[in-house]
Amino acid sequence: MSDWFHSLVKFLDYNRGVVLGLLITIALAGWLVGCDVTTTSIFNPEAKVTAIQLQNEISNFKSDMLAKEALIETALDDLEQKTNLRKQVIETIGGLGVGLASGTVTPAGAISSVVSLLLLGATGGLTLDVVRKNRVIASQKAS
Repeated sequence: MSDWFHSLVKFLDYNRGVVLGLLITIALAGWLVGCDVTTTSIFNPEAKVTAIQLQNEISNFKSDMLAKEALIETALDDLEQKTNLRKQVIETIGGLGVGLASGTVTPAGAISSVVSLLLLGATGGLTLDVVRKNRVIASQKAS
């Protein structure tokens, strides 16, 4: 038993540089393979995340931004529709008022203006209802 042990010790003593190099290489390879590379999280600077977790944070951020962009577009469209509706009402009422002031309004013209206002109100209401429904659908899709 002491013969093989003596031979092993003699081999290690004679090739100690090679053995030490191999041990360091094995330890370094184990560290490189066993430890994940981490970086600071985008949203929580105190936390460290891996590449996969960072990609998940980025994709969640992008999807949130797309949802908010859609809400911004919806809000801008809503404002534009309300502004156009207000402008149409003012033009219709203004035309009726000018006609009344000048005395050139006929009963058919007055009825036409009232019907235009009613249709304008119905169109505005339908538009607002569509916008509201789109918001509900968008919020349900985001959930």
